[in-house]
Amino acid sequence: MVFHRLFPNIYSTVYICVNFSASSCNVNVTIKKSGVVLSEETKTFKIVNYQISMDVVKYIRKLQNKYLFSYLCIISKTGDDILLPTNDKTKFENYGISAKDYKMLRVLNGNICLSKVEIAKFESTFSKSLGIDYIFSAYFVLYIRAKELFDTSLRFFVLLEKESMCVMAANSKGIRYGAIFDMHEEEVPLPVAPPVIVDPSANKGLDKELSTSSLDLEDLGELEDLDTDLDDLDSIDFDFKDDGKVDEASNAISLDIIQDLGHISSVTLKLQEAIEDFYHNKLYDGEFLSEVVVFASYNMPVQSLMHIKQGLLLDIRSELIDINKEMIKLAELELGEK
Repeated sequence: MVFHRLFPNIYSTVYICVNFSASSCNVNVTIKKSGVVLSEETKTFKIVNYQISMDVVKYIRKLQNKYLFSYLCIISKTGDDILLPTNDKTKFENYGISAKDYKMLRVLNGNICLSKVEIAKFESTFSKSLGIDYIFSAYFVLYIRAKELFDTSLRFFVLLEKESMCVMAANSKGIRYGAIFDMHEEEVPLPVAPPVIVDPSANKGLDKELSTSSLDLEDLGELEDLDTDLDDLDSIDFDFKDDGKVDEASNAISLDIIQDLGHISSVTLKLQEAIEDFYHNKLYDGEFLSEVVVFASYNMPVQSLMHIKQGLLLDIRSELIDINKEMIKLAELELGEK
């Protein structure tokens, strides 16, 4: 790799970024030369319960063999990742942390801690490839993006994906709090309407009323007129064709709305838990939060933001984030490239 650094404009640099959740694994391949993106491609693999399949590893190995200067980057977002709001090693035990069990990255007044056990698991999972170059904690991805907004106001920053969420309370004075949530299958179930209970006695009364009632001759005459009207309707050609597509589209849209509502409700509850912990846990110096800033990996509707705002009673805004690009930015910092 030293040769590549000496002659950076001769060869392309290839970044292989892996971001996986409980049910899928995205492998993004970005080819850059002289700071310019030549091509970009993302391939998605179905996985089960966070288990990376051999198909993923074989695909990565193929890419590593194809490109001379490639870098494999993984994002870690497990509950074993820790964000400590202190650099004082004597206080690590207060957070249940033993420094010998973690790789530490110092940021401002705090430390981002990656479990050595989790690192070993990553290395074992991708052992059939040519090796991992960088493992980035979700905390570091969030920190690099959030620090662009740091000032004296204390904000609650959120890195939000469909199946995971990383939060951080911070300002220009330092890191104050952090937590990671697994959002897989965490959607809040929507209330189901209670079944309508019909009183059997009511039906009996109705049957009795119908059996004892009679129609007079005028009523029968009206019914004969109705039959004539219906005969006239038979002569009209109603050219309606129902191919089912409208119903299918409506059902799909309705399902998406329900799923989004469940997801946002779950996000709101988890944020409420985190903020409550920040305010009341004696480990954290919980001051008033000025606002919530959400870096979302997908487009969030205004209605979703309003739902979260109503649940938190805090100002909120969102920005779109491309996690693959953020990982590439971090890898370039490590490589000393721009």
